[in-house]
Amino acid sequence: MELGPDNAFWDDGEWVSWDEIEEQIEHKEWRARYPNADLSIVSVFHSLIGKRGLRAALPVWP
Repeated sequence: MELGPDNAFWDDGEWVSWDEIEEQIEHKEWRARYPNADLSIVSVFHSLIGKRGLRAALPVWP
């Protein structure tokens, strides 16, 4: 997908997508929540459990 004024903003000579900004924010949140974790593993973990959380993924937990 080509970046432009409809899906990005101009910053310091290049187009920056909103998806890229959201990803950066997400990684900062993960770093705060899991300070010693490998973020690539955290990414996989979150994609497996989705936005509903661990309790929804593993309903056997009380």
